[in-house]
Amino acid sequence: MSPRHSPMTNPTELQTMNTQEPATRAGQNPLVSEHTLPLQDEYYAKRRLPEATPVGAEDRTYCFRVEFEHDLYPLSHMLKWATETWWSSPVCPWGDADVKVTLKPDTLSRDEIRWLFARVGDCHVAMETVELERDYPGERKYAREEDLEVKVPSPEALNASLTGLADYRGALSIADDRAIGAEVELEVALEELADS
Repeated sequence: MSPRHSPMTNPTELQTMNTQEPATRAGQNPLVSEHTLPLQDEYYAKRRLPEATPVGAEDRTYCFRVEFEHDLYPLSHMLKWATETWWSSPVCPWGDADVKVTLKPDTLSRDEIRWLFARVGDCHVAMETVELERDYPGERKYAREEDLEVKVPSPEALNASLTGLADYRGALSIADDRAIGAEVELEVALEELADS
């Protein structure tokens, strides 16, 4: 399904983000129609993170993007022990969401966060975009982990992150059990309706 037809797309909002003529946006490609969606960079230029950063927290407030909403969950649980505040945007038409997190003092550096994010399967967008809020362009670095500055966190940080992930897995198990129970109830109701 194209972003244009996605139920999460607001066509009016997307159209207002088109500030260039279609041919210019598409690098003078004559095959692009006037109804072409804006480039992702144009979309990100219009997005805004919340402005309130806790006083004195400028050196421990980070921003990053995630590619899909479900990427938020393991990352947030892994950082839960170190998090003072957490904010994430609604998911955009391409699936990305912006995240702003203020960490507790003396917990993790950007390079340690990158190392942790690199451990989560297919969360490379978060790893490639995480920066201090004041330095955050919202753009990916398109790099492999070995090409970025990373640092293995302390054993205490690793243990705390492991605990957060274990909590997340437990919550997933409970949610799965509830979903299975609801499926059974709905199937029984369908059978009863079919028999009546």
